[in-house]
Amino acid sequence: MVSRDPTSSGSRTAAYVVAGALATFPAILVVGAFVGLTFALGGVLVMWTSGIVWLLKRRQEDPSWDHRLPSARP
Repeated sequence: MVSRDPTSSGSRTAAYVVAGALATFPAILVVGAFVGLTFALGGVLVMWTSGIVWLLKRRQEDPSWDHRLPSARP
C-alpha cells in the first residue's frame, strides 16, 4: 500500500510566480476595460514588483520558506 504524504512537493516561490503569471493577462483585460490599457499595464507592473519584493522578503525572513518538507517514510 502506498501512502501519500500531504507535504509540499514543490517550491512555494515558483507557485506564487506561476499564479501571478496566470493572473497577469486577465488582470490587464479586466482592469483595462475600466481604466484603459496604459493604467492596466502600470497596475500589473506594480503588482509584479510588489509581489517579487514580498517573495524576496519572505525568503530572507524564513530560510525554510522554499524548501520541501521532509516526508516520513515507513
